[in-house]
Amino acid sequence: MASLAFSLALCAGFSPEVATGAGAQSDRPHSDGSADQSLNPVVQWNRNLLAIVRTPGAQPATIHPTRSFAIMHGAIYDAVNAIDGTHAPYMFSVADAPSAASEDAAAAAAAHGVLVALYPAFQTALDAELQQSLGQVADGQAKADGIRLGEAPG
Repeated sequence: MASLAFSLALCAGFSPEVATGAGAQSDRPHSDGSADQSLNPVVQWNRNLLAIVRTPGAQPATIHPTRSFAIMHGAIYDAVNAIDGTHAPYMFSVADAPSAASEDAAAAAAAHGVLVALYPAFQTALDAELQQSLGQVADGQAKADGIRLGEAPG
């Protein structure tokens, strides 16, 4: 939870201290001794959007790319905050959001939904990125609840 909040602040550019206090990647050891480089979902989806806006012709010339970042990060914030409940919602709130829901799954689902709506031509690639992102979250009710919150209309 704390690392996700740090990533939200980092991607939004709120505090330079956050960049040194929370890593975007974590080395998760496996039973065979290998390490899994798993990327924080907020950072992962920020990178996905960066790739899209850097693609020639993907971003309308009349719309500044920062608009897309603001919409995506606002959706991520509201999805995670629906679970955490420690701050005022930005745009929407979900009544009775399960506090045990996966924040990572909620963040990924929210980002995916926004980017598919803004860039429908990239849906196939974004769907694959969503599967990769959700693959890092343990299956179960927390994951399902997180996805449901991230997909909630806002």
